Amino acid sequence: MRQIYKYNMKRFLEGELVDLYIPSEKFIQTNQTFEWWNNSKITKFLESGIKRNTLDDQLEYFKNTQNITFFYDDKTSIIGTTILQDINASKKTAIIGFIRGEAKKDNTPPLQTLEAIAHTMDYAFNTLELERIFAIHHIGHIRFSHLLSLLGYRLEGIFRKDFIKNDWSEIDDRIHTVCHREDYNLIISKRGGSLWDQHKKMLQRAKLLPKTPFHILLQDFFNSHRDYYNNIFSL
Repeated sequence: MRQIYKYNMKRFLEGELVDLYIPSEKFIQTNQTFEWWNNSKITKFLESGIKRNTLDDQLEYFKNTQNITFFYDDKTSIIGTTILQDINASKKTAIIGFIRGEAKKDNTPPLQTLEAIAHTMDYAFNTLELERIFAIHHIGHIRFSHLLSLLGYRLEGIFRKDFIKNDWSEIDDRIHTVCHREDYNLIISKRGGSLWDQHKKMLQRAKLLPKTPFHILLQDFFNSHRDYYNNIFSL
């Protein structure tokens, strides 16, 4: 198979809305993507972004990291990354993350990041043979976390005060979700063997999602039963 190179990177996968690329030292040296981590709007829901990121920091990270990172484009320019981190070979687990570094243009199709995540998950389950992939989000990211349920993620809990940033000046809750292999297998059996089948179909599925995210239902349950543990602690 002929290798395709673009942006000084080898293309890993050609998708519908996005293509995935393997990071290269030359790409890191000749672009400004390291500045994404210095943009407070981009890192709003990330614990990173406390210390200013430099080109040298970025080069050092990619030189030494055990994480697996893909850059993805919109067919014309690089717009974000997906990452598999904390990969545990014995437990067959990993945490998936992403950064959308470039704002979506009004005339571009939605769900580009969702497609990039879907392809990254296909790689994790099929090539790395993982059994579980965790996705952990700031409580303010409920809308996108709800969208991720289309890729098999189930809510496992809301961790109180689990998001800590800027030397404890920013504290909030985080949403813990996970995609299990059995759920992954169920979904791909209905979509022709991969999580992402077609943009038009994914848009329709997104419109059919329940209006109230399960995360909100769980929050409401906790709030309505707040006295449960308070009564116990007062015994």
